Amino acid sequence: MIVYVDVTKKEVELQLQRIVNSDVFSASPKLRKFLQYIVEETLQGNGSRLKQYSIATNAFGLNENFDPDTNPAVRLDAGRLRIALESYYKAEGVEDTIRISVPKGRYIPIFERVASKPQLASSKNVESLGRTGIFEPNRLLIMKLKGSSINGGVPNFSEGMTEQLIVEFSRYPDITVSTSSDEAEEQQLQSSDTELDLRTRFVLCGSVTSSISAIRVTFQLHDRMSGTVIWADRFDVKVGSTDVLGAQEEIAGHIAGIIGDDFGILSYRMSLELESRIHERWSAQNTNLFHRHMARTLTEHAYQVARKNIEIGVKELPNNPMIWAARAQAVFYGNVLGYDRDEDWLNLVYYCAQRSLELDRNSHYAQVAIAQFHLYNRDFKAVIDICDRLLEKNPRSASNQLSTGFFRALAGDWDEGCQLLSKAIKRLHNPPGWAYKALFLNSYRLGRYEEALSFINQYFVPEHFTPPLLRAVVLFRLGRLDEAEKAADDVRRINPSLREHVDTYFRYLSTSDDLTDNLQDALRHLDLI
Repeated sequence: MIVYVDVTKKEVELQLQRIVNSDVFSASPKLRKFLQYIVEETLQGNGSRLKQYSIATNAFGLNENFDPDTNPAVRLDAGRLRIALESYYKAEGVEDTIRISVPKGRYIPIFERVASKPQLASSKNVESLGRTGIFEPNRLLIMKLKGSSINGGVPNFSEGMTEQLIVEFSRYPDITVSTSSDEAEEQQLQSSDTELDLRTRFVLCGSVTSSISAIRVTFQLHDRMSGTVIWADRFDVKVGSTDVLGAQEEIAGHIAGIIGDDFGILSYRMSLELESRIHERWSAQNTNLFHRHMARTLTEHAYQVARKNIEIGVKELPNNPMIWAARAQAVFYGNVLGYDRDEDWLNLVYYCAQRSLELDRNSHYAQVAIAQFHLYNRDFKAVIDICDRLLEKNPRSASNQLSTGFFRALAGDWDEGCQLLSKAIKRLHNPPGWAYKALFLNSYRLGRYEEALSFINQYFVPEHFTPPLLRAVVLFRLGRLDEAEKAADDVRRINPSLREHVDTYFRYLSTSDDLTDNLQDALRHLDLI
């Protein structure tokens, strides 16, 4: 049934065009397709066919295997569509007399004529207009796990698993987690009170099935912007022979790390879109992403972009601990790598890190910056103390294991440090290349040059000069001189002024005088220093 209230089909078609061409809907092609599909189908008399499956396959282009029981994409986007329509009629469409709405709990739109209400859009409405259709990438919605069993034990396991996921994700402060339950899902997801949840880009859902002897937990991570599943995994728990609570904790900790870690899936997904954000208006969120990218790649371009945004952030948000920690790391890397020459830069690093810790004693990046400061000053005991604190705070965090392993190794505890590094690398979806630098140095100092070469070949950052520099050194030691010269040429291309800051750089690169002498000897033979 088509619901017209004193309005013609032609008026509805014209109103649809006004809405989909508005600023609100221009920001979200997916919502445009959603609205056009359900309105056109309804006008053609096919409203009764508007179900989650038909919308997913015809409007969103998902394949025929789409399962609305496990994939909440249509329900979530229906909520966003209602919010977008509300925002349109509060701002651009405030004087429109033809209203298109989608009642909660259904997908068939209603068309009606209403009295015009001329008014200026409030600042709140304008703010809403600017945000509608734009996903907030640091938000994760955790759906309650669905379950089926033959022994009746799944509901309790599902609830416990969902609760443990929330606990584990709370260890990652950059991610804001919201939840939804089956019982009130429609009301929660479609209520205007949950507008922020509906803008969530990433949704974690899953299911629990069980038999008499085992429980299987399956998870999927959905990216609502692309409409794809970007990660999935399953875990089996043996009933009777396994500590169920311990299994829940282990699984939840593993998933939270894979997804929410500094080097996890969400962070990696955002890093792929950084170039498109460079010219956007300044924001704390983008600054955080630029900082992470800088810390991950250490290229001069990444540094310049991050430093510019960080300096703006210090002025815009002087009491933001993340900004100060990011500044500490940016100043450190900029000066040891020769990208900048800040006056009294080492004390500036320490001041910025201390300022961050004053605002947030648990700031991970501030602790890392201070560890870098102490490592540069050869205060190895202070470095080890920081490593212990980082692991104590979140022992399951792969990035914590990565940082502590890296610092422990360079502080002289090579065995423990490299074990932590190797363990963390295996857990990460896309580990940063610099983690392999410490593994390289350990193998190189022991004379295991082939092994060292295999490690540095996994340092995939083509526009940073450290990988080709270390590759040139080990190739020289292996007697592969032609390859060593080619690697040296890459160093000259990327960093032609290396000779001007070689002492500062090597104090950062190596904490052992003997190791430094060995590395520099090879580089002199290659005429790099």
